[in-house]
Amino acid sequence: MTENEAIKSLQLEGILKIKGTPKRMAEFFSGLDVAITALEEIQQYRAIGTVEEFSSALVDVKKLSRLYEKLNDQEVSEYRKLSKYEAIGTVKECRKARKRRKAKKPIKHGDTRQGLDNDGNSISWQEDCYDCPTCGSFLGYVSDCEDEEYQSNYCRCCGQAIDWERREEE
Repeated sequence: MTENEAIKSLQLEGILKIKGTPKRMAEFFSGLDVAITALEEIQQYRAIGTVEEFSSALVDVKKLSRLYEKLNDQEVSEYRKLSKYEAIGTVKECRKARKRRKAKKPIKHGDTRQGLDNDGNSISWQEDCYDCPTCGSFLGYVSDCEDEEYQSNYCRCCGQAIDWERREEE
């Protein structure tokens, strides 16, 4: 059933006056389904945007297209290079990432650990740990970091390179 047939069916019978043969009632409900689907599609199109919004965006695209046509081959090449650099990140982001490539020693400080003793009682004790020198996130306890396999070369939160050879030994 088409949308026009659905509208005609709804107009003839009306929502409150459903009567007639079983075939006619089936057609009515089929028409109602088509009408509901059509309304749902219209709602989806409205969520995308109005015709006016689309027309405005199309004008902007046409303006950009005309500008792009005026560029010479070298300018087009430079524009494409710029697009690749923009995908990497801003200049500020790149500088931060570059600074983080230089390894820094982790910061050592005391921390309180908690656990259970052999009898199941809660206990706490003081133990030194290492934090990232850039963002301060936890890198590990000193006792664990003595094992080279436990040592991560980079902070898992900010990517700062960690120099375990220069770590504080107090």
